[in-house]
Amino acid sequence: MSYKTEQVVSASYVTRPKEGFMHIADHHGVVVKTNQGNNYLIHSVPSSGVVVTDAKYMTGNWRVDHPINVRGAKTVHGAHPSASGRSLNPMVNYVTSGSCIMSAKNAENYLLN
Repeated sequence: MSYKTEQVVSASYVTRPKEGFMHIADHHGVVVKTNQGNNYLIHSVPSSGVVVTDAKYMTGNWRVDHPINVRGAKTVHGAHPSASGRSLNPMVNYVTSGSCIMSAKNAENYLLN
């Protein structure tokens, strides 16, 4: 079964320090747990735009900022495009989605409503 059809049963807003020498703001994302027992990180990066990755690949630097009260029947597939920008070009997608911060907030809003 594809992760896209898995139902989200819980979620958390997460942050970690950005990589590199100029740490101005944290990197933001949303971790969702599904009815299949899987965990996925939804986040935006300049090189790829908004992506869904298996949470087992997250570094130990990520911290839960706050839980998200998932309302209704939500899927990973629904959260992913809600966080995305307006283009298939990764850099344009990253910019039009409002960077990682707005992408995470948009995914959170989808899960809350």
